[in-house]
Amino acid sequence: LVDFFRTSLPAAYIFATILSSFMFLFLPIQSAFILVGIVVLSALVPAFRLNDNKCEAELPARAATART
Repeated sequence: LVDFFRTSLPAAYIFATILSSFMFLFLPIQSAFILVGIVVLSALVPAFRLNDNKCEAELPARAATART
C-alpha cells in the first residue's frame, strides 16, 4: 500500500502534464483556466460537508467529569 502512494505522485505529474498538453492543443487558454477553476471549486463541495469537532472548552459536561 505504501508503494502505491509513493509511485502515485510521479505518475500524477506525468498524467497531468499529458492531460494539460492535450487540453492546451484543443482549447483556448481562457477555456482551459475556466475548466481548471471549475475542477478546483468542485473540490470545495466535500470540504464544506465536513463536520467540525468540538474542542474541550465547548464540552463543559465532559470537562467536569474528567476533573473528578
